[in-house]
Amino acid sequence: MKDHDQRVDVLVEHRRRIDQALIDLRTRYPYQFPESLPLYMFEPEPGWVPLIEALCHNVDRILPPELRQTFAWRQIKEKFGTLRAYWSFGPQHFDIQPGSGVISGQIARKRPSSYESAWEAIEAAIRVAKQQSAQTCGACGAPGRHRSGDWQRTLCDRHAADQ
Repeated sequence: MKDHDQRVDVLVEHRRRIDQALIDLRTRYPYQFPESLPLYMFEPEPGWVPLIEALCHNVDRILPPELRQTFAWRQIKEKFGTLRAYWSFGPQHFDIQPGSGVISGQIARKRPSSYESAWEAIEAAIRVAKQQSAQTCGACGAPGRHRSGDWQRTLCDRHAADQ
């Protein structure tokens, strides 16, 4: 029962940290996180919040003011142990998990002409954040590595031992 209570406490703290991060990000970048974005569409690992903050800062620098009216994150989450960030005009992503490994890909969408100059830079910023998440513990933000088991996660040695 004690282990169960500790896990519940960890999950409650995890959710509190994520909810607070979303509030902070909505304050700084309201156009990126519209109120219409449901809480369940913002489910990253808490240790990756600094990576998301950097991503949002980079997107803010990339976008000219006239494009901020149409840009928004659609979902930010953990998937297969790395950060995933999907945006309003970005490509559609897919992941297939055959017997071993993961095959990921994307289906391009027609880019609005207004995004021609910013589109590649936004996608590059997302790739950087994803690559950084593959080396950052999702639980605490310390250096980590990909771990496979019942669930794929990127964790430091200390948090991997807790799994």
